[in-house]
Amino acid sequence: MRLLPRLSLLVVLGAGPSVGTSHAESVDAWLPLAVGSQKSYAAHWDATYEPSNGPSERIFSRGRIDERVAAKVTAKESEADWPGPVFRATERIFRRRLDGSEEHWERNDRYFSVGNRGGSMRLGAEGPPIRILSPAPEIGERWPAGRLEIDEMSVALEGEVVGYEDLEVSGEPVPRCLHVRLSGAPGGWTQTPGGRARLTGGRFELNLWFAEAIGIVKSVTRGDFELALQEGDAAVEARSTVVSNSRLLDYSMSTPEP
Repeated sequence: MRLLPRLSLLVVLGAGPSVGTSHAESVDAWLPLAVGSQKSYAAHWDATYEPSNGPSERIFSRGRIDERVAAKVTAKESEADWPGPVFRATERIFRRRLDGSEEHWERNDRYFSVGNRGGSMRLGAEGPPIRILSPAPEIGERWPAGRLEIDEMSVALEGEVVGYEDLEVSGEPVPRCLHVRLSGAPGGWTQTPGGRARLTGGRFELNLWFAEAIGIVKSVTRGDFELALQEGDAAVEARSTVVSNSRLLDYSMSTPEP
């Protein structure tokens, strides 16, 4: 079942947000970038499709994501689109349905940049980057994060610093991780088991947790979509929910270039 193409690209990778005053940090500490750095994540996917004219479908999958910062690259966009040098991270994603009926590998590239205007990320080689970090994150801060484009779906995102949370990586405590939420209303089109469908409403949300000197240690992506499609002469309405999450298992950080 193909509910939302390439949504797995957003899976990178508890307690609630800690109570207290905000505390500014250098954005470089939250998103360190260096060629050769590697991370491995455990990942889970949950996808549901509910058409108005038939039974619903639900698929659970789990797998692993191995990511390596492969190269420092020259950005195609104007300098204003990126806050600093751009790095390409190569991902190998393995996914297996829990019922054992299907498994596959896929390879993706993501692009990251960090500088005095914050931190940015882009999915794939084309399209604009989105701003995932502000220059000096403060609890409650909001900013226009740009437009996320996934195949034919588009979301104008707003970023927000939610707070700090204590997490674990392979059983070891990682205190005071920065929680950032990017959210917006989706528009455009997507593929469903019933065919190509128009997005008529819903909500898209990407939550990221950053650890100092490590980067992204956890992510949770959720899309709740209202759909309209044509099956023969019949107009069909449907709902789809796609949830993906990942948590850091292991990492190896390289030293940034001077």
